[in-house]
Amino acid sequence: MALEVFNAIKYSSIGGYYNYKIHSVNIKNVQYYIGGEVGFIGREIDQDISLTPSVALNTGIRYFLNSDFGVEMSGSYRYRSDLVEVYQESSPMKFSGYMGLVYQW
Repeated sequence: MALEVFNAIKYSSIGGYYNYKIHSVNIKNVQYYIGGEVGFIGREIDQDISLTPSVALNTGIRYFLNSDFGVEMSGSYRYRSDLVEVYQESSPMKFSGYMGLVYQW
C-alpha cells in the first residue's frame, strides 16, 4: 500500500503494489526486484477534486550492509493520468527515481 500527499501542489495518490524478488540473480548481500502498481491520483483544480487512475512499473536493487539494514535504489515508470486531465500533457509516462534505507525483519 502506498500513500502520498503534497498539499503545496494539491496532489495526492493512493495505490497498491506488489514487488517480486528476483531469485535467479544471486550476488551476496544484493537483492533485485520488479513489480507493478495500480492506484488513483487526486488533484484539486478550482476547488474541485479530480480523481484519475494510475499504473506503474517498479524496479530496484537493494544492498544489505548486514542481515537487517541496507540501502536501496529504485525507479518507477508511471502513467500520470492527472497530467493529461490537468495540463493536457501529450507524454504522460514519467520516470521517478528514489534512494532510501531498508530495514528487513
